[in-house]
Amino acid sequence: HTEIVHGLSAIAAALGETVEALVQPAALTPLCAIDSCLKRYRRVKVAQALKGLPVDIYGENWGQHVGDVTSFRLLTPEPNHNHAFSHICQQYAGLVNFDPNFGHGTNERAVTALALGIPIANNFNLRTDHLTGCIPYHFSDASIRHAAERLLGYRGEVPLPAGNSWEYLIGQLLAEIAAEADATEPAALAPT
Repeated sequence: HTEIVHGLSAIAAALGETVEALVQPAALTPLCAIDSCLKRYRRVKVAQALKGLPVDIYGENWGQHVGDVTSFRLLTPEPNHNHAFSHICQQYAGLVNFDPNFGHGTNERAVTALALGIPIANNFNLRTDHLTGCIPYHFSDASIRHAAERLLGYRGEVPLPAGNSWEYLIGQLLAEIAAEADATEPAALAPT
């Protein structure tokens, strides 16, 4: 668990505004620009902290930031989309994950890796911190490197929590859709 404020609440506090003021339509464009900038900064910071460790980085535009790091391989999966991820991540000791800028959820890559039994290093996230196989890190070079080194040496099991299986998640989604459909059906007519 972390006491670090994440995302929108951190931006609101820095600007001296309420969260409600930031989610107004006029504020969304600059807010999205700040969010994108923070995500890019955090990703580059994590990658730079991993210099000297054996790391394969998937994605585009990394060459300008870490292209000269000899312990890194910059790769593009084929096909180049998220469908390849579940196959690719099984070839590695673990996943160093970059979450979106919120602390109460995660992206699909972290959940998929854990569901496949692959340990992850994650930036302190309330959705994954407590799970076996998750090694949280703070945004300091020492914390990031420590988490990555622990990930490389991880030899334990990564059990599948029921709430992380696609069967469970799809079942939850279908149950919500059915409940919503039941709530919107017109009441039966009473005979007169």
